[in-house]
Amino acid sequence: MHKLTKPFSYLFNFLGRIVKVPFQLSLLSVCLYLGACSHFEQHHHSDEAMTSDHITTDKDLKVELNGDNKWLMDAHTRSAASDMLNRFSSLDLEQQSQQQLTQLGEQLSQDLGKLIQGCTMEGDAHNALHDFLTSFMPALEELKTTADVGSAKHVKHLLTEYQLYFE
Repeated sequence: MHKLTKPFSYLFNFLGRIVKVPFQLSLLSVCLYLGACSHFEQHHHSDEAMTSDHITTDKDLKVELNGDNKWLMDAHTRSAASDMLNRFSSLDLEQQSQQQLTQLGEQLSQDLGKLIQGCTMEGDAHNALHDFLTSFMPALEELKTTADVGSAKHVKHLLTEYQLYFE
């Protein structure tokens, strides 16, 4: 076993050789590593924050067109989706309080419950609706829990996108 000649140096085994590394260099390495990880996490979360206004694109949805056509919905589903989108028609989201946004989230959640409860669709169109809902439901849940304008915009955007895929 090697004795440390300096009280603040560390021994590392590098390719079979014992290498002394001063404490300051070890500390610097650890700080740089942790700083890089922290920067990555901050960058990753800031990317999410930038999308908190949720100006999403089609790639954010987990639904695709029926070939070149929109999916055909039953009358109940079409009506329920229209009602949900209409909740946004007279709202200036920027002017809504958190309480109003929470209430909007609750109303939309009730509408979604009715949509699901009354759905009689089957087959590929039904599966496409479920694919859409895998994007929509978390966004709606986020609106209910955060009650912020960005979340409300995201939900509205997804309902607008719904019209591009379903009729």
